[in-house]
Amino acid sequence: MRKIRQAYQLNESRACGLVGITRWINRYQSRRDPQDELRQRLRELAGNRPRYGYRRLTVMLRRAGWKVNTKRVYRIYREENLGVHTAKRKKRGAHRRVPLPESTRPNQRWSMDFVSDRLADGRWFRILTVVDQYTRECLCAYADRSQTGDKVVVQMKRLVVLRGVPESITTDNGGEFAKLMVQPDEIGLRETKGIYLIVSDADAVHTTAKAAGAEMVLDIRDMDYGGRAFTCRDLEGHLWNIGTYDPWDTSKPE
Repeated sequence: MRKIRQAYQLNESRACGLVGITRWINRYQSRRDPQDELRQRLRELAGNRPRYGYRRLTVMLRRAGWKVNTKRVYRIYREENLGVHTAKRKKRGAHRRVPLPESTRPNQRWSMDFVSDRLADGRWFRILTVVDQYTRECLCAYADRSQTGDKVVVQMKRLVVLRGVPESITTDNGGEFAKLMVQPDEIGLRETKGIYLIVSDADAVHTTAKAAGAEMVLDIRDMDYGGRAFTCRDLEGHLWNIGTYDPWDTSKPE
């Protein structure tokens, strides 16, 4: 209001009337406690814990004896501009996708995955499903409360006896399929193929994965077709194939 009066040479009554407020509102002085000590402590905590949001900082203040609620901490948190700044990830160019050829005959390619449902009493169960991609026939629908790699192998052995060995089986990288990935010969398969992540430095990723607790199924090594690669199982049981060789890189000579 003071700037308006000085710019247009108006008295207080005229300026307040133009803005639409009373003189008493213009003269109001907040009596709110500035909370200087709380602001200082909040800045110190945010500086020591740069990845903590206002909720976690509120918990730390209460543990230190401060009687504050979340709304007050959030207001001061915003006024002091202590928000966690997250850097935007750069978008990486996607590799050219190579679609799988369609199946042309029965028993050429099977698809295997799990579906889940819940019983009337609330208990969960899972169903192992195997489908022939050409005939769309459901070859297996095995339900159980828990599905393990050994149970998957038993069902696949039964299917191999009844239908023969397929040329390939398409699955995700779930932990239940890990045994088939490592020991495909148990059901008569020659080899397995899984998700392959292309990285620039496989040795650095290998070191990070080991430090994070991943189990090395196949340790890092030089590949015959070029580059270095390794296979690991994460803490959730998923298998990952990671290497430096890029089969879609057209800049390298064949």
